Amino acid sequence: MATLPLVIPLDGVTFESAVMALSEEPGFACIDARSARTGAGRYSFVTALPIHTFGLSGGFVTVDGRTTIERPYAAFSRFSARIREFGSDPYLPFNGGMLGYVGFEGARALRGFEPARGFSRLPQLWFGMYDSAAIFDHVEARAFIVANAACASESETRAHAFMGRISMERPGNTAGRDSTTSRGELRMSPADCEFLRTLDAARSWVRAERAERIHIARHGLTPVADRTPIEFFFEKRAEDEVRAIFVREGAACIASSFEGLLEVKGRELRHIPSFCRAAASDVEREIEEELKRLCADNEVTLSKSDSGVSVFTGRLRHEMSPIDALVGLMPAHSMTGAPYDRAMDFINGNDETHRTLYGGAFGIADASGLWFRTAEAVRTIADGALSTTAGADITANIDSRSFVDQLNARL
Repeated sequence: MATLPLVIPLDGVTFESAVMALSEEPGFACIDARSARTGAGRYSFVTALPIHTFGLSGGFVTVDGRTTIERPYAAFSRFSARIREFGSDPYLPFNGGMLGYVGFEGARALRGFEPARGFSRLPQLWFGMYDSAAIFDHVEARAFIVANAACASESETRAHAFMGRISMERPGNTAGRDSTTSRGELRMSPADCEFLRTLDAARSWVRAERAERIHIARHGLTPVADRTPIEFFFEKRAEDEVRAIFVREGAACIASSFEGLLEVKGRELRHIPSFCRAAASDVEREIEEELKRLCADNEVTLSKSDSGVSVFTGRLRHEMSPIDALVGLMPAHSMTGAPYDRAMDFINGNDETHRTLYGGAFGIADASGLWFRTAEAVRTIADGALSTTAGADITANIDSRSFVDQLNARL
């Protein structure tokens, strides 16, 4: 039987100082919810030095740095099963477990589609398995370290080692320094010729299949100067926003979101999708059908929050894991289109160029369940320069060049 995680106070350490202390450590990752007033906004997490890692990029799956020939879903399921090795304390927001993100191509691979051409320096799917983390409770204004190992003495050893890492001196925090941003001009990614080729295929597909609509998410790159990933991370953000940063082999991903995507506590499931251009009523029906396949007795309840946001609730089938629920809801409808199945068929057959990390989800999973939020903005390091991403929609009748002009006007 797994032992309960050890909790020790973390005195005299702020969230900012913990981020700076660990930001150069292998597998550094953190989720910041300080400005969020939603249910997921009470706790922020900072961690590094995962005991196991899982990555997927360009169709290659790596576990602990070694390539495996397993199919992505089988490998990911086997990796996530290690969560059972951790004890669970229901009063803790994180008991030791997985923290990471799933990008569009990663989600596509988990659903069984063949990988697109190309390769991304930042993996399309990356998770670390962490036995220690610093947690900051913004309601009770306290901080503590959670450590979860095979026995109490080993947990204590790891907790104090983790505390020592946080206490080590690191370069001074330059967050908040007045710096300028190079606006630059939006460049479509992939190149315009690839974009237009995909768009032409979309038009032909829509005509041939008599589909009512299709939505394919793309993105553009805008140069940004004079700021580090940590400076980006500490920028002022909107209220209710949760932000995450992951650093691996010199590449950084910063993701932020206003909306929750998926939460599973025990067997109870809650899903808040993010809708785009497609008619909400049609997408709601498609999501409901997807969820029925995951939920007991094929029962899903759709309700509306006070602000009109769609909220789906259900109870996960006994044979399903929370990871199954995450995979079953990705790639998100907002990143594909409607009708969902046919949009995915089109993407698999026509959208051949590898998407760099854009769209997806980030969050945590432990023995008590998981919660993930949609990734709406991503910044990566490419060739030593920072860049931001801007969304671009492909539909059946859009003029891609005028759309790029509209995006440039908003930058």
